[in-house]
Amino acid sequence: MRRLVLIISGILILLAGCQDPILEKEVNPDEKAVLDSTLFAGIEATRNLQFEEAQRLLNQVIDQAEASKNENYIVLGYINLGNLYNYYSLYDQALENLFIAFEKADSFGITTHQNAILNNIGIVYSKIGSSEKAGEYFSKALAISRETADTTRVAMNLTNLSNVLAEREMYDSALVCLEEALALYQQNKHNVNYRATLNNIGIIHQNKERQDSALYFFTKSYLFEGDNAEPWVLWEVALNIASSHFKLGNLDSAVVYLHQCIDGFRKGNDQENLINALKVQSEVLLAIDNQNDAIVAITEAMNIQDSLVNVKAKNWVSKYQLNYEFGKKEKELELVESEAERKQLIWVIGSISMAIFLVLVSLLARSRLARLNQKNLLLEKEQSLIHLRLEKNFADQKRMKEEHEIREKMNSMERENLQNELDFKNRSLMSTVMNVANQNEQMRHLADVLSKASTLPASEMGSAVANAKKLIQNQLNLQNDWETVKVHFEEVHPNFFSKLARVSSNLNSSDLRMCAYLVLDLSPKEIANMLNITPASIRKRRQRLKEKLNIDKDVDLNEWLRTNILNAQEE
Repeated sequence: MRRLVLIISGILILLAGCQDPILEKEVNPDEKAVLDSTLFAGIEATRNLQFEEAQRLLNQVIDQAEASKNENYIVLGYINLGNLYNYYSLYDQALENLFIAFEKADSFGITTHQNAILNNIGIVYSKIGSSEKAGEYFSKALAISRETADTTRVAMNLTNLSNVLAEREMYDSALVCLEEALALYQQNKHNVNYRATLNNIGIIHQNKERQDSALYFFTKSYLFEGDNAEPWVLWEVALNIASSHFKLGNLDSAVVYLHQCIDGFRKGNDQENLINALKVQSEVLLAIDNQNDAIVAITEAMNIQDSLVNVKAKNWVSKYQLNYEFGKKEKELELVESEAERKQLIWVIGSISMAIFLVLVSLLARSRLARLNQKNLLLEKEQSLIHLRLEKNFADQKRMKEEHEIREKMNSMERENLQNELDFKNRSLMSTVMNVANQNEQMRHLADVLSKASTLPASEMGSAVANAKKLIQNQLNLQNDWETVKVHFEEVHPNFFSKLARVSSNLNSSDLRMCAYLVLDLSPKEIANMLNITPASIRKRRQRLKEKLNIDKDVDLNEWLRTNILNAQEE
C-alpha cells in the first residue's frame, strides 16, 4: 500500500522558491520577468508531458541567466532541468544536473536552495533503489533545515528519511523520525501531512506485527477532523484499518471498512489499490467460510492486475523509446560537429597509407619474383601431400561425426528418462503433501462440528460423540503421514536431512518437517495444516529454526535452505 506522504511535495516547494529574492545585488525587473516567464513555461511543459519543449525552455533559462550573470536563475534552471529528467526516469541526467545546481549554488554563495537540491538528489537515489545514498542526502538536507530552524522543511526531511529507513527495515529509527515530524506538522497546522504521518506510523507498527498499535494510528488518521481530506486519502486509510482488523480477527469490522474503500477505489479508478483491497477481501471471505464470494473477489483482482500489467508494459516501452530517441539525438549532434574533422583526418591518413603501400608493393614485387620459381616446385609436391591428408581427414571426420551423433542420441534419451522420472517424483511428492494438508483441514472441520453436537443432551449423543472425537484427534497425528511424505521427499531430494543434520545436531522431528515444507514453498497456512498448529505459530517456529541453525534474523530462511542445504555439494 502506498504511503500518503508525497515526496514530490519537496519539489513543489522548490519551484515556488524561484519567486523569492535570493541575491543581494539588484535584478533588472524586465529581465526577471522574462526569466520568470520562461522558467514557469518550462515547469508547465514538464507537467504537461511536453519533454522537448520543457527541455528547450529550461536550457533557454540557463543560457539567458548565464549571459546576464543572474546567478539565482542559473541555479534554478539546473534544478528544474534535473527535475525534468527525474520525471522521465532519466536518472543519470537528473543527478548530473542536480549536482551542477549544487556546485553552482555553493560557488555563488547561494544557500537558500541547498536544502531542496539535497532533498531532490535523495529522491532520485531512492527511486533507483539506492536507499543508503538516499538516506545520506536526506540527512544532509535535514541538517541544513535544523541549522536554519525551518520547521516545515525539518518535518519534510524527516518524513523522507523515515521512508528510506523503513525500506531498510530500520523501523525503530523510522518511528523516531515520524514522531518528531508529527509534532512539527501539528505545531505548524499542516493538517494533510499530519493525517498522512499518522497513517505512516500505523504502517510501521503493522510491519512490526503490532496490530493493536497500528489500528490505533490508522483509526486516529481516519477520524482526524483537522482538514477536508481528499476522498482517496480516507479510502487508503480505510484499507489499512480493514487489514489490521482482519489480522486481529475482527472480521465484521474488516468487512465494513473493505466495502467503504472498495467502493471508493472503484469510483476513483484507483486500480492498484483496488487490487490490494480485493485480495484482502478474498482472505476475509475465506475466513468466514464464504468461498464463492472469495473466489469472485480474487478473480476480479487477477483480471484487473492482468490489464494493469499490459498498460504498464506499454508505458514501459514508451518510456524507454523516449530514452532511446533522446540519446540518439545527442549522438547525431556529436557526429555532425566532428564530421569535418573526421573527413580531413581520413584524407590525410589515406594519402600517407597509399604512398607507403606503393613503395612496399614495389619492393615486394621484386623479391617475390625471385622466389616464385623455387616455390612452384615445392608447391606441386606439397599439393599432392595435402590432397592425401585431406582424404584421410575427411574419412576420420565422417567416422567421428557418426560416433558423436550416436552418443548424443543416447545422452538425450538418458536425460529425457531422468527428467521424466524426476517430474513424476515431484508430482507424487506435492500430491502427497497436499492430500495430507486437505485431510487435516477436513478433520478439523469435522471436529468442530462434533464439538457443537456435544452440547446436546448426553442421552442423545453420549459416549458416541466422545469416541468419535477421540478417533478424529488420533487421525490428526501426523507421524504416519509424515513418514509417507518423507519417503517421497528423500527420493526427490536425496541426502537433504543428512546434510541438515551436519549443520545442526539439535533439530527435532518437527524442525525437519518444517524445513522440508519450506523447501517445497508451501504457504504458512498449508504448513500450519500439515503440522496441526495455527498459522500464527509458523513465524515463531521459523525464528526458532534460525536460532538453531545459527542464521541471522534478516536472512531469508527458504533461500538459505535451498542454497546451503538443498543445492550444497556433498563433501
